[in-house]
Amino acid sequence: MTDKIKIFDLGSNEFKQTKNLLRKFSKQGTVVEVHTFEAQKNLALSNLGGLKKEYPLTTFISRASKDYNYDDAILTPAINFVRYFQENSSESMYNIIKMDIEGAEYTILPDLIRSPSIKNLDELLCEWHAQMYRENLAQREEFFSIEKNIKQELSKLPIK
Repeated sequence: MTDKIKIFDLGSNEFKQTKNLLRKFSKQGTVVEVHTFEAQKNLALSNLGGLKKEYPLTTFISRASKDYNYDDAILTPAINFVRYFQENSSESMYNIIKMDIEGAEYTILPDLIRSPSIKNLDELLCEWHAQMYRENLAQREEFFSIEKNIKQELSKLPIK
């Protein structure tokens, strides 16, 4: 592992897990950049000052990492995270992605796996959300199947 670390935190919320990642990986090397993504801008901004004071190299992006249209959703701009990762990661860094993005992992991860930038990913921490579809059994089963396929593809790669 290189001693230079980049963290990409998708679904950073109030930055609690971001701070946990920073504590953990600061013991293993120098965290040179932190890229945080949170669609709920007000929630994140109320906690960003403390994080930036402690870790000045934090980039906050108030965008969803995938454009979703739920019935009761809050509309927010989105970016193409796979393209963002390709532009902001490198093989010379230890790149970590943490995802807690309320179901968007099912579309982002297949795109990332097919991307040339997958070779830059060293570690993936993902919270899966198929259980969100408990009202629709067929849809939930579809997401469990997608999750299984994604995990099989990831297991073929040199990713922790």
